[in-house]
Amino acid sequence: MDMTKAQTNAERRNTQRFKVCWEVAVNGIDQSGKHFGEEGVLADLSSRGAFLYMTRRLNRGDRLEVQIKIPINTDNWIKYMAAEIVRLEQTNDLTGVGVRFDTAVPVFVVQ
Repeated sequence: MDMTKAQTNAERRNTQRFKVCWEVAVNGIDQSGKHFGEEGVLADLSSRGAFLYMTRRLNRGDRLEVQIKIPINTDNWIKYMAAEIVRLEQTNDLTGVGVRFDTAVPVFVVQ
């Protein structure tokens, strides 16, 4: 039995995703082994993953630390210490990055 792409994606996601437009900051290690930090925009969020847009080109399987600015207070952020890139979508100037968090529980930080 053949399944459409939409059906397959729906079955893989067993948690609800929330559409947002929040500031996000990521840290990681690029292909040359250098540490990097970059800001982007968070497009959606669930307890197990997120989708964000940034300018840096990355690779599936890369590991990131993801910090999300909570829009309630300008100094409140949540941080996922480890996430894996599981999906990439290239647009003209931005890279869409789908990540899966290693844990569903973020750390709350004040910056």
